[in-house]
Amino acid sequence: GGFGALRIALDRPDTFGAVGSISGAVDPRNCEDEPGIDHVFGDPVRHPSFWNRNAIVESARAFLRAHLDLTIDCGRDDAFVGSNRTLHERLVALGVPHDYAERPGGHTWDYWANAIRYQMRFFAASFQHGGYAFHPHPAGAGRAPGFTRAS
Repeated sequence: GGFGALRIALDRPDTFGAVGSISGAVDPRNCEDEPGIDHVFGDPVRHPSFWNRNAIVESARAFLRAHLDLTIDCGRDDAFVGSNRTLHERLVALGVPHDYAERPGGHTWDYWANAIRYQMRFFAASFQHGGYAFHPHPAGAGRAPGFTRAS
């Protein structure tokens, strides 16, 4: 999800030019009571440094060095909206360029289906700026939208 996209982009900034998060759990410390989260991050009491190191909100400064086009989107009714706002505020304070959006909605497929449209526009603009052209295909054309290097 959004957390994984941001984490991977920060871990490999030379591989990506743009990254987006929709409803990302950007601070897993806020999710420590969620079933199964300890299978990913371990016990928060026994491994607090691992939890802190993987909190995207604590890694905000790394976006300065990553030089990524960055978009973050979270619904106002999403349980993760507070930590997404915190990340946004830290990025603003650090002067990290990014796109941030909150709209009505929660951590639901309906919200994500709408948000992905905005993120695709963001990525299209990002890639076009980097010399790529976006090629949308009409519904039912049998091909997914894609990007090719502009000639």
